[in-house]
Amino acid sequence: MLYFRYLPKCAINNLNFIFSSMSDFIKIITGSAITISRLEYLLNDNNIETRVRDNVESARLAGFGAQQNDVELFVQSINVDKAQSIIEDAENEARE
Repeated sequence: MLYFRYLPKCAINNLNFIFSSMSDFIKIITGSAITISRLEYLLNDNNIETRVRDNVESARLAGFGAQQNDVELFVQSINVDKAQSIIEDAENEARE
């Protein structure tokens, strides 16, 4: 918690919730921020809870470099099959 010591207690509790709840989530795709944002919208529109890990922004804030296509999309393990079919449909639609 060294990096979070200046945050209010409620913010630290929210971070603990986010990090502890990630164990229920599985990474299903890695891509650009634009692609992941679109897929996140589609999944949330279908009542599938998502989490996004933006390694590009994290690296930028820390002063490091990162690949441009390094944004990860996670969904709950119980929704993986439904999410993958929605993502496949979106990819097929984008190709047309």
